[in-house]
Amino acid sequence: MNITIIGGGNIGTLMAGEFAAKGHAVTVFTSDPERWDGRLQVFDAAESLCYEGTLAAATDNLAAAIDGANLIWVTYPTFKLEELAARLLPLLTPEQWLGVVPGNIAEFVFGAHVHAGGTLFGLQRVHSVARLKERGKSVYMLGRRMSGLHVAALPAAKTPEVAQTMRDLFDLPVTELPNYLVETLTPSN
Repeated sequence: MNITIIGGGNIGTLMAGEFAAKGHAVTVFTSDPERWDGRLQVFDAAESLCYEGTLAAATDNLAAAIDGANLIWVTYPTFKLEELAARLLPLLTPEQWLGVVPGNIAEFVFGAHVHAGGTLFGLQRVHSVARLKERGKSVYMLGRRMSGLHVAALPAAKTPEVAQTMRDLFDLPVTELPNYLVETLTPSN
């Protein structure tokens, strides 16, 4: 699968490392692509290497980052979502799934993608606590949510398919939420 991660911070780097280690073609959209050498390592708190993967690319060009992506993850903080949406929405195709983590308020900011025939989904919470070890190169996975994830999608009929994809990507149990409102009204980090 071609996956784009928008945001090279803690959780974006962790997701990129995990997905690349599973063999997915992962592109990271980041403000400092020169710091990303293509290899990402994921460590646990005891400094043991958990995963290592190779990125397809790191870029600061949003159009290039999402070109050909099947799945696009937004890992920006909530206060940056409106600005990102203004840049991202004209570039998306209806075939691309757009995921936001955590997904609260995403339906308001990225609702135009759903209205254009696209799929929007959100996770209630991050799948793990993460802390950068070295930007663009390594990250710590500190406290994976082994109890599982909760996901909702718009349109709601896509939730089962999205949930199965999340199970495959994260190797965690995934609960399908009854609607996106449950996602939105959940306090999150």
